[in-house]
Amino acid sequence: MTSTSEARSHKTVVVTREPEHPGYDELLDADGYGDDFRLLVDGETIGGTYHCPPGPNIRAGMQWASYGPAGYSLGHRTREDAEQVQLKAAGIVTASVITADGPAAPASEPGLPADAYDKALARAAKVGYKNANDAELMAGLCDGVVQMLAGAVAPRLVWEGAQKKGLTSKELLNLCRTDPMAVEALMWL
Repeated sequence: MTSTSEARSHKTVVVTREPEHPGYDELLDADGYGDDFRLLVDGETIGGTYHCPPGPNIRAGMQWASYGPAGYSLGHRTREDAEQVQLKAAGIVTASVITADGPAAPASEPGLPADAYDKALARAAKVGYKNANDAELMAGLCDGVVQMLAGAVAPRLVWEGAQKKGLTSKELLNLCRTDPMAVEALMWL
C-alpha cells in the first residue's frame, strides 16, 4: 500500500502559486517584498508563502516564510525556497511552480445598497481579514487607517467611492500614501 505522498511523487502533479487577494499579485516588488500567495497542488490549496519584516527571529535577507504540510517554516532566502519545504513535506520532490492569476475582483456595482459598507465590515470581522474578499478588506482598511493616512475623510464614503471607481484595496492604500486629495475626492463620486 502506498501513501498519498508516495503516490504524488510517482505521478505528474501541477503545482501553482496564486495571489491570496485580488490585486495583490506582486511576486517581488522593488523593495524586495512580495504579496501573499497560496500554494496549490492539482488545484487544491496546501499552504502558502508570505514575506516577513526582519526582527528578533527573522534575519534580514532571510525573510520568506511558508505554511502548509510542514507547518510554519520561517527564514528562507526566497519564496521558492519556502515553497519547496512545503512541497517536500507533501511528498512532491521535483516540481516547477506555475504562477497563476488570482481570484478576480468583484465587479463594481453602479448603485451600492445603503448597508453595503456595514455588511462588508461585519463580514470582514466575522471571517477575518485573511479570508475576506477585497471589498471586505477595503472596508476594514477604511474603518481602521484611512483617516490616519489621508486626513479627515468619511470612511464609508471613501469605501463607496472606491467601490464605484473599481479600485482594489491595494490601489486605495497606494492612493492614501501618494495622493490624499484623491482619496478625499472619492467621497463625492
